[in-house]
This record gives sequence, structure tokens and C-alpha cells, in this order.
Amino acid sequence: MKNLRIREIAGQKNIKISEIAEFAECSPQMMNNYLNETHGIPLDKLFKIANKLNCEIFELINVSEKLDHLYTGSGEWLGIRKK
Repeated sequence: MKNLRIREIAGQKNIKISEIAEFAECSPQMMNNYLNETHGIPLDKLFKIANKLNCEIFELINVSEKLDHLYTGSGEWLGIRKK
């Protein structure tokens, strides 16, 4: 399981990874390294990515099997809850 949900959230919002990389001021190769988790992503980059995706930084992080991300019917993120 990947620890980051950047691809998933970007897909839901129809935002290309290349747009995110440009906004986060990193090369496409480095963005791929972050997404493939071959390099840790700096917190400042994660904040920029969340800003570009118009979401909370916590929404970009996968949670344990006992927790789940909670959304409204219209797709608005409400937070993390127990399953």
C-alpha cells in the first residue's frame, strides 16, 4: 500500500501530475520519485501539492486499515474516521 494518495486525489479532480509538479516547483522526475516513494517528499512540497489539489494535507495520506477517509455525497472531504 502506498502512503500517499496524490494520484488518486489528482485523478478525482482531473489535475495532471505534470501540473502538480510545476506548481510544487519540482521536476517531473522528482515528482515521480515522490509518487513511487523512492524519495521522501518534503513537507513544504506536500503543502504545495495539497494547495494545488484544493484539499487538506491529511487527505493526501493513506490511513490504517482501521480508519477511513470520510466524504460527503458531493465529494467534499470531512476527515478521517474509524471504520
